[in-house]
Amino acid sequence: MFRWPAPNRRVLITLLPSVAFLVISFFAILSMARFADAADKAGARRLRPNNPIADFFVADDGNDSWSGTLPAHNSHHTDGPFASIARAQIAMQKLLQSKPNRRITVMIRQGTYSLPLSPTNPGTLNFTSNDSGTPQMPVTWENYPGENPVVSGGEPISALGLKWTNPSGNFWQVHLPTNTQAFEYLFYKKTNSDRRFRSRLQSSKGLGFYMKDGSCYSTYTGKTVDISDCNLGTFLKVAGTVPPGHTGCPSVRYQGQSKCLDRFRYDPSDPIARWANLNGIYTGDPANPCRADGSNPYPAGDIELTLFGSWTVDLMRINCVDTTNHIIYLTGPTQGNPGDYSCFGPAAGHRYVIENAKDAFQQEREAGQTGLWFLDRASVPWTLSYVANDRENPNIDNVAIPQLQPATPTGGSIIAAT
Repeated sequence: MFRWPAPNRRVLITLLPSVAFLVISFFAILSMARFADAADKAGARRLRPNNPIADFFVADDGNDSWSGTLPAHNSHHTDGPFASIARAQIAMQKLLQSKPNRRITVMIRQGTYSLPLSPTNPGTLNFTSNDSGTPQMPVTWENYPGENPVVSGGEPISALGLKWTNPSGNFWQVHLPTNTQAFEYLFYKKTNSDRRFRSRLQSSKGLGFYMKDGSCYSTYTGKTVDISDCNLGTFLKVAGTVPPGHTGCPSVRYQGQSKCLDRFRYDPSDPIARWANLNGIYTGDPANPCRADGSNPYPAGDIELTLFGSWTVDLMRINCVDTTNHIIYLTGPTQGNPGDYSCFGPAAGHRYVIENAKDAFQQEREAGQTGLWFLDRASVPWTLSYVANDRENPNIDNVAIPQLQPATPTGGSIIAAT
């Protein structure tokens, strides 16, 4: 999500021909907009005392079939700002072609602009040198004075025309469209937009928080804390590494030591189990440890494991679990480095977090935790479940799911400038 700064500050996105970059600055507005008629001009000037001028405007109540030259719709609702940033980009490019020797300014008004639901060119915004203007006559994008627009890669549930059901108490569910992409974050906005967590494993032997007898405890103090702290779960600790032997596992070696990078030993006292949404089954053969469970409707890798190294974090998926020898097998190898053998990949004492186990979600819901969610992908359509906090109603509040993927596996942005 890209957020313009707080009110009374302007963000300028200036694209230069050879080296495009984002510039955050105060800038005088020098270009001139022409309005459709005198009545609309007067109406626009009443919006703000300083009467900001721009070539094009975008507003969440706009329309991509309009001219985009008015900061608000006219009295007849026949003209006004664009509805999407992508449509303003097209208009800007056309104006730039016909008038290359003038400054161009585009202003974005208050609101949230969902890129996946954009009425023009849904998806990632891509700015290239064709959008640049010249160093002397640049193209500038900025927020409308005093307003705070947000560009989002998410889809609001309400904008999809979906309704939540309320099976009981604070438990809510909604069926998602069949073309929904898998997501790992949920944003809930009642007053502020906050991230909601998936269920994380909890253990008194780890570091963090855990539920016991209906109360949340801190492993650091041993005392009870606010129950919402238990949503953070517990950092579990790697019990030990697994030597490669003759398994052929992805491994790393250093000064006579060696370890597999796709598996490690866990503490038998930790709550590791064959969870309901764990598709893989341990075969008994460490060389080919996991096979798919044809009777399990959940996709492979539905449960996520985050392994913390000394300088890196590996975001992994659990393939299967050997509950006899207490080994977790991952769907792929973590990072390894012979020169930093104990810093990269599994190492005894390193911390990890497991989240999105369906069993944990059910247990934590029964224990009284709230603000948790689970995406059930066992059947189509997928079902999103949410345990609401006090005075929350997802049919009234704004709930958004991310639907734009990173540009690369290692990261990316929903707005690209090259």
